[in-house]
Amino acid sequence: MKKVLLILSLLVGSISFAGPVRIGNGDNGEDLQSFTQINSGKVFETRKKAVELLRSFEIRKIDGLGALTPEVENTKLYMTKKGIGPGDLVKLGAYSEDGTGLIYARTLPVHYAATRFFPAAEKLNEKQLIALHIHEGLHRSLPKEINEDEKIITTITEAITAPNASKDEVSKIVSLYLPKKSEQVSKNTSAAIYIPKKSRLN
Repeated sequence: MKKVLLILSLLVGSISFAGPVRIGNGDNGEDLQSFTQINSGKVFETRKKAVELLRSFEIRKIDGLGALTPEVENTKLYMTKKGIGPGDLVKLGAYSEDGTGLIYARTLPVHYAATRFFPAAEKLNEKQLIALHIHEGLHRSLPKEINEDEKIITTITEAITAPNASKDEVSKIVSLYLPKKSEQVSKNTSAAIYIPKKSRLN
């Protein structure tokens, strides 16, 4: 009987601690309950045009950008729900930390994370929204060593969306920032290898 009571008390305790799963972006975390999925409109349509632009450059064939097109094409898009005040938007990460600049979108730097848009994004023109989709996609698709570096992300975004952009130019710029393969190998093989004293290798 004591065992049964103990099991029941543990179950009740675990249920009481259960709560909503929160999804963050490394800076400001919040669950997607404050957002509604985007299935039409300017943000949705410009995502298609961003994918078309990436395909026109055959971005998937550029070293380091192989995952960018599917990231932009398949991410779920969300917009802040109506009726959320400025204070709540700040909590959701809608503004920069110093409060002087707007943040148009947020995403997690992991594959296929959702992209969350804020009201300021509605004021952007078509070209700016295309760049924004690509910018957020780069956060999810680049190697983890550089996928949270805003300067690198912005530079690559500008290279892709520039009026005179070309596949060769984009490839050249991306190569400047990709981690060197020798560095990646050295990190993976940094652990010491133990060789017994009696081994013939010695």
